[in-house]
Amino acid sequence: MILSTFDFISGIMSNIILIIGILASISIISKYIMTKKRDFLLLGITVIVLVEPWMPSAISFIHALFNYGEPIPVFLYIFIGNAFIPVGLIMWAIVFTDLILVEKQKIIVSFVVIFSIIFEIHLLLLLFTNNTHFLGSLVGATDIEYHYFLEISLAIVLVYIFITGITFGIETMRTDDPDLKLKGKLMIAGFSTFVLFASIDAIITFNEIILILIRLLGIFSAFALYSGFLLPKWLKKLLRRVQ
Repeated sequence: MILSTFDFISGIMSNIILIIGILASISIISKYIMTKKRDFLLLGITVIVLVEPWMPSAISFIHALFNYGEPIPVFLYIFIGNAFIPVGLIMWAIVFTDLILVEKQKIIVSFVVIFSIIFEIHLLLLLFTNNTHFLGSLVGATDIEYHYFLEISLAIVLVYIFITGITFGIETMRTDDPDLKLKGKLMIAGFSTFVLFASIDAIITFNEIILILIRLLGIFSAFALYSGFLLPKWLKKLLRRVQ
Protein backbone atom coordinates (compact mmCIF):
# COMPACT_ATOMS: atom_id res chain seq x y z
CA MET A 1 0.00 0.00 0.00
CA ILE A 2 1.38 3.42 -1.00
CA LEU A 3 0.73 6.43 1.22
CA SER A 4 -1.21 9.12 -0.59
CA THR A 5 -0.64 12.88 -0.39
CA PHE A 6 -3.78 13.03 1.76
CA ASP A 7 -2.27 10.46 4.17
CA PHE A 8 0.94 12.47 4.46
CA ILE A 9 -0.87 15.75 5.16
CA SER A 10 -3.32 14.13 7.57
CA GLY A 11 -0.60 12.23 9.42
CA ILE A 12 1.81 15.14 9.72
CA MET A 13 -0.84 17.59 10.90
CA SER A 14 -2.28 15.05 13.35
CA ASN A 15 1.21 14.74 14.83
CA ILE A 16 1.47 18.54 15.12
CA ILE A 17 -1.89 18.74 16.92
CA LEU A 18 -0.86 15.90 19.22
CA ILE A 19 2.50 17.51 20.05
CA ILE A 20 0.84 20.86 20.83
CA GLY A 21 -1.68 19.08 23.05
CA ILE A 22 1.05 17.20 24.92
CA LEU A 23 3.15 20.35 25.43
CA ALA A 24 0.08 22.27 26.63
CA SER A 25 -0.80 19.45 29.02
CA ILE A 26 2.72 19.34 30.43
CA SER A 27 2.69 23.13 30.96
CA ILE A 28 -0.65 22.98 32.78
CA ILE A 29 0.36 20.01 34.94
CA SER A 30 3.59 21.82 35.84
CA LYS A 31 1.38 24.54 37.34
CA TYR A 32 -0.17 21.85 39.52
CA ILE A 33 3.29 20.77 40.69
CA MET A 34 4.06 24.37 41.69
CA THR A 35 0.69 25.30 43.21
CA LYS A 36 -0.72 21.90 44.29
CA LYS A 37 -4.12 23.03 42.99
CA ARG A 38 -5.92 19.92 41.79
CA ASP A 39 -7.74 21.75 38.99
CA PHE A 40 -4.46 22.21 37.10
CA LEU A 41 -3.82 18.46 37.23
CA LEU A 42 -7.36 17.62 36.07
CA LEU A 43 -7.18 20.27 33.36
CA GLY A 44 -3.87 18.91 32.10
CA ILE A 45 -5.44 15.46 31.77
CA THR A 46 -8.45 17.00 30.00
CA VAL A 47 -6.25 18.67 27.39
CA ILE A 48 -4.59 15.35 26.52
CA VAL A 49 -8.00 13.73 26.09
CA LEU A 50 -9.18 16.59 23.85
CA VAL A 51 -6.50 15.70 21.31
CA GLU A 52 -6.92 11.93 21.81
CA PRO A 53 -9.06 11.48 18.65
CA TRP A 54 -6.06 12.56 16.53
CA MET A 55 -3.62 10.30 18.39
CA PRO A 56 -4.34 7.15 16.33
CA SER A 57 -3.98 9.12 13.10
CA ALA A 58 -0.54 10.27 14.23
CA ILE A 59 0.46 6.77 15.34
CA SER A 60 -0.94 5.09 12.23
CA PHE A 61 0.99 7.49 10.01
CA ILE A 62 4.29 6.67 11.72
CA HIS A 63 3.45 2.95 11.62
CA ALA A 64 2.63 3.16 7.89
CA LEU A 65 5.93 4.91 7.11
CA PHE A 66 7.87 1.89 8.35
CA ASN A 67 5.46 -0.84 7.25
CA TYR A 68 4.97 -0.30 3.52
CA GLY A 69 1.99 2.01 3.99
CA GLU A 70 -0.01 -0.35 6.20
CA PRO A 71 -2.12 1.43 8.88
CA ILE A 72 -2.64 0.15 12.40
CA PRO A 73 -5.65 -2.23 12.77
CA VAL A 74 -9.04 -0.51 12.92
CA PHE A 75 -9.64 -2.06 16.37
CA LEU A 76 -6.52 -0.38 17.73
CA TYR A 77 -7.27 2.89 15.91
CA ILE A 78 -10.74 3.17 17.48
CA PHE A 79 -9.52 2.09 20.92
CA ILE A 80 -6.67 4.62 21.04
CA GLY A 81 -8.86 7.42 19.74
CA ASN A 82 -11.86 6.93 22.02
CA ALA A 83 -11.29 4.68 25.04
CA PHE A 84 -10.09 7.46 27.34
CA ILE A 85 -12.60 10.13 26.33
CA PRO A 86 -14.73 9.40 29.46
CA VAL A 87 -11.73 10.22 31.65
CA GLY A 88 -11.42 13.66 30.09
CA LEU A 89 -15.17 14.28 30.32
CA ILE A 90 -15.19 13.54 34.05
CA MET A 91 -12.02 15.56 34.72
CA TRP A 92 -13.44 18.56 32.86
CA ALA A 93 -16.79 18.26 34.69
CA ILE A 94 -14.96 18.47 38.02
CA VAL A 95 -12.87 21.48 36.94
CA PHE A 96 -15.91 23.24 35.46
CA THR A 97 -18.03 22.78 38.56
CA ASP A 98 -15.14 23.54 40.93
CA LEU A 99 -14.81 26.99 39.38
CA ILE A 100 -18.30 27.81 38.09
CA LEU A 101 -21.11 25.71 39.59
CA VAL A 102 -19.93 24.33 42.93
CA GLU A 103 -23.47 24.02 44.27
CA LYS A 104 -24.46 21.76 41.35
CA GLN A 105 -21.24 19.77 41.17
CA LYS A 106 -22.66 16.46 42.39
CA ILE A 107 -25.54 16.52 39.90
CA ILE A 108 -23.45 17.55 36.89
CA VAL A 109 -20.56 15.19 37.63
CA SER A 110 -23.02 12.33 38.28
CA PHE A 111 -24.67 12.80 34.87
CA VAL A 112 -21.26 12.90 33.17
CA VAL A 113 -20.12 9.77 35.02
CA ILE A 114 -23.30 7.90 34.00
CA PHE A 115 -22.86 8.91 30.34
CA SER A 116 -19.17 7.98 30.49
CA ILE A 117 -19.88 4.51 31.89
CA ILE A 118 -22.55 3.84 29.24
CA PHE A 119 -20.20 5.08 26.51
CA GLU A 120 -17.26 2.99 27.71
CA ILE A 121 -19.29 -0.22 28.13
CA HIS A 122 -20.79 0.06 24.64
CA LEU A 123 -17.45 0.98 23.06
CA LEU A 124 -15.55 -1.93 24.61
CA LEU A 125 -18.40 -4.37 24.02
CA LEU A 126 -18.52 -3.53 20.31
CA LEU A 127 -14.74 -3.63 20.02
CA PHE A 128 -14.20 -6.93 21.80
CA THR A 129 -17.10 -8.66 20.02
CA ASN A 130 -15.53 -7.77 16.68
CA ASN A 131 -18.29 -5.32 15.72
CA THR A 132 -16.03 -2.46 14.68
CA HIS A 133 -18.27 -1.83 11.64
CA PHE A 134 -20.74 -0.23 14.05
CA LEU A 135 -18.00 2.15 15.19
CA GLY A 136 -16.04 3.17 12.11
CA SER A 137 -13.94 2.25 9.09
CA LEU A 138 -10.49 3.41 8.06
CA VAL A 139 -10.08 5.90 5.21
CA GLY A 140 -6.59 5.41 3.83
CA ALA A 141 -3.81 4.92 6.37
CA THR A 142 -4.40 7.89 8.66
CA ASP A 143 -8.08 8.79 8.81
CA ILE A 144 -11.36 7.21 9.90
CA GLU A 145 -15.04 7.55 9.14
CA TYR A 146 -17.12 7.05 12.27
CA HIS A 147 -20.43 5.16 12.16
CA TYR A 148 -23.63 4.94 14.18
CA PHE A 149 -22.71 4.68 17.89
CA LEU A 150 -19.59 6.83 17.77
CA GLU A 151 -21.21 9.43 15.51
CA ILE A 152 -24.02 9.99 18.01
CA SER A 153 -21.83 9.73 21.11
CA LEU A 154 -19.16 12.13 19.85
CA ALA A 155 -21.84 14.61 18.78
CA ILE A 156 -23.13 14.59 22.38
CA VAL A 157 -19.57 15.06 23.66
CA LEU A 158 -18.99 18.06 21.39
CA VAL A 159 -22.26 19.70 22.49
CA TYR A 160 -21.21 19.16 26.12
CA ILE A 161 -17.76 20.67 25.48
CA PHE A 162 -19.22 23.64 23.62
CA ILE A 163 -21.82 24.53 26.25
CA THR A 164 -19.52 24.14 29.24
CA GLY A 165 -16.55 25.72 27.49
CA ILE A 166 -18.42 28.84 26.36
CA THR A 167 -20.07 29.15 29.78
CA PHE A 168 -16.64 28.89 31.42
CA GLY A 169 -15.25 31.60 29.15
CA ILE A 170 -18.18 33.96 29.73
CA GLU A 171 -17.99 33.55 33.51
CA THR A 172 -14.24 34.18 33.41
CA MET A 173 -14.86 37.47 31.61
CA ARG A 174 -17.25 38.71 34.32
CA THR A 175 -14.54 40.50 36.25
CA ASP A 176 -12.68 43.79 36.33
CA ASP A 177 -9.35 41.97 36.00
CA PRO A 178 -8.08 42.62 32.43
CA ASP A 179 -6.03 39.39 32.46
CA LEU A 180 -9.08 37.29 33.28
CA LYS A 181 -11.12 39.08 30.62
CA LEU A 182 -8.43 38.23 28.09
CA LYS A 183 -8.35 34.60 29.26
CA GLY A 184 -12.11 34.40 28.88
CA LYS A 185 -11.97 35.68 25.30
CA LEU A 186 -9.26 33.17 24.42
CA MET A 187 -11.24 30.33 26.01
CA ILE A 188 -14.36 31.23 24.03
CA ALA A 189 -12.30 31.38 20.83
CA GLY A 190 -10.57 28.10 21.68
CA PHE A 191 -13.66 26.10 22.60
CA SER A 192 -15.67 27.46 19.65
CA THR A 193 -13.00 26.68 17.07
CA PHE A 194 -12.26 23.30 18.65
CA VAL A 195 -15.87 22.15 18.37
CA LEU A 196 -16.11 23.53 14.82
CA PHE A 197 -12.83 21.87 13.81
CA ALA A 198 -13.67 18.53 15.44
CA SER A 199 -17.17 18.46 13.91
CA ILE A 200 -15.98 19.18 10.38
CA ASP A 201 -12.99 16.86 10.68
CA ALA A 202 -15.16 13.97 11.84
CA ILE A 203 -18.09 14.37 9.45
CA ILE A 204 -16.92 15.80 6.13
CA THR A 205 -14.64 14.18 3.55
CA PHE A 206 -12.48 16.77 1.81
CA ASN A 207 -9.45 17.30 -0.42
CA GLU A 208 -5.89 18.07 0.64
CA ILE A 209 -6.28 21.89 0.61
CA ILE A 210 -9.40 21.85 2.77
CA LEU A 211 -7.75 19.31 5.07
CA ILE A 212 -4.83 21.68 5.68
CA LEU A 213 -7.19 24.57 6.47
CA ILE A 214 -9.28 22.46 8.85
CA ARG A 215 -6.25 21.09 10.68
CA LEU A 216 -4.79 24.61 10.96
CA LEU A 217 -8.05 25.56 12.66
CA GLY A 218 -7.42 22.68 15.07
CA ILE A 219 -3.90 23.93 15.78
CA PHE A 220 -5.29 27.42 16.46
CA SER A 221 -7.93 26.03 18.84
CA ALA A 222 -5.30 24.09 20.80
CA PHE A 223 -3.13 27.19 21.12
CA ALA A 224 -6.10 29.40 22.09
CA LEU A 225 -7.21 26.99 24.82
CA TYR A 226 -3.67 26.70 26.19
CA SER A 227 -3.36 30.50 26.22
CA GLY A 228 -6.80 30.90 27.77
CA PHE A 229 -5.88 28.73 30.73
CA LEU A 230 -2.28 29.87 31.28
CA LEU A 231 -1.93 33.17 29.33
CA PRO A 232 1.82 33.30 28.57
CA LYS A 233 3.42 36.64 29.40
CA TRP A 234 4.67 37.22 25.84
CA LEU A 235 1.16 36.71 24.43
CA LYS A 236 -0.39 39.00 27.04
CA LYS A 237 2.04 41.78 26.08
CA LEU A 238 1.43 41.22 22.38
CA LEU A 239 -2.35 41.28 22.64
CA ARG A 240 -2.34 44.39 24.81
CA ARG A 241 -0.24 46.20 22.22
CA VAL A 242 -2.76 45.26 19.53
CA GLN A 243 -5.62 46.48 21.72
